[in-house]
Amino acid sequence: MVQPEHPKLSILRQCELLGIPRGMFYYEPKETLEKNLSRPRRGAAKYPYLLKDKTIWLPNQLWASDITYIRLSSGTVYLVSIIDVYSRKILSFRVSNTMDTEFCVAAVTVGDNIPVLVHTLIFPKSGLEKWAQLNSNP
Repeated sequence: MVQPEHPKLSILRQCELLGIPRGMFYYEPKETLEKNLSRPRRGAAKYPYLLKDKTIWLPNQLWASDITYIRLSSGTVYLVSIIDVYSRKILSFRVSNTMDTEFCVAAVTVGDNIPVLVHTLIFPKSGLEKWAQLNSNP
């Protein structure tokens, strides 16, 4: 591809012709340490799987939530999504540049629909009270 010792074309010009950024020519991937992510840390809490004996047979019977981060050149944004487990439809999603409770709760409030169960791991301790208020309102 790029020939650093080319007599007539500079590295910059060769990269332009190939349509790649010049930084890609100099980029060397870092060595990654292999971590065993499938085993829990010593002393990590174990939580029971509460849906083990449940049968999901209706829409809006169970919603699942997930949160992830997306790295951008300007920083990190967080994406939370609410999914109906029965139909596997994405009911709601929100993007925020802070991982606060309000943006997670806002994603759960999808119109007037409140499911029978919500399977979630996204709410920090401060969000549990807001979630309880949301669930108690008819």
